[in-house]
Amino acid sequence: MSRRIRLLFVAAALLAATAHRAAADDSVQSAAAVKSCYTCMGNQDDNTCLLAPEKEAQPFMKCTRKYCTIIREEYTENPGVAVTITRGCEVKLPHPDGKEVTDQYTRYYWTCTSNLCNTGDGTHAPAGGGGGGGGDVKYVLVEGCGVAALRGGLLTVAGLALLLLLQPW
Repeated sequence: MSRRIRLLFVAAALLAATAHRAAADDSVQSAAAVKSCYTCMGNQDDNTCLLAPEKEAQPFMKCTRKYCTIIREEYTENPGVAVTITRGCEVKLPHPDGKEVTDQYTRYYWTCTSNLCNTGDGTHAPAGGGGGGGGDVKYVLVEGCGVAALRGGLLTVAGLALLLLLQPW
């Protein structure tokens, strides 16, 4: 088998793997119940997300992921004053539900599973559908990335295949 044909087989395998992974990610997302989650980010200068997330310009989104989430961050030496707060829709958080304290920051991580359940100031678990969505995830998923990843992977593999075909062997 010529080198060109072997390289085309490799490119086809990469294309198939990319499409399979994106399809698997989409099937996991579509299996989750659709709910609405508050989605906003706030800080010390803009506390609308902290105090009244429903008053944000785009206060909530339809969520097909498993959890509505809250992440609150404070300086450890100034407890009770939120530095940042983020509400969203995720598969998992990078930390189990609860409180994490370091020398510099205190972070609260919360998940819930019912409609618009990610309310409150973020220092306690939200009411409405148990949490436990934390874990060892090292990244945050953003709604819509499955399709973008598929398109990017397809373009990369198509470009590689085209370069291989144009090589003077």
